Amino acid sequence: MRTETKALAHCFTAWAGLALLGNVTACGLNDCDFVEQRCDGNVVETCGGGPDQMLFRKIVRTPCVAPNNICVEGLCVYDPVTTCSGPESRCVGRVALSCNGRYIVADDCSLPGSYGSPGTEFDRTCVVDGGSPGTCQQI
Repeated sequence: MRTETKALAHCFTAWAGLALLGNVTACGLNDCDFVEQRCDGNVVETCGGGPDQMLFRKIVRTPCVAPNNICVEGLCVYDPVTTCSGPESRCVGRVALSCNGRYIVADDCSLPGSYGSPGTEFDRTCVVDGGSPGTCQQI
């Protein structure tokens, strides 16, 4: 048996045993094997992108951009120092600040919203309303 064929057979055997554990990086089929999103500076890294999310997984890098330009625990946040736990939200100018469950995140209402189709953009502003304080709404 040729060396390449033996290596491929060994890799397949190893993959069959490890596939249930989700760890097939030993054969070079995946570039990553982490589950949770993580930070590399101010870039969120996600392991995925394979056709079945098990094989040929790659690291997908998504830069954090303003106003949520700081990466903490795999999330892009506005304020990494102040922690929060409730549904608190407020407006700071045209920026809506809210709690994502642990950190403060921002939605820049000065950026246009969209209905999902090209040409359907609309202007937004931050509105403090009794039912939903500190949210971006169409103006």
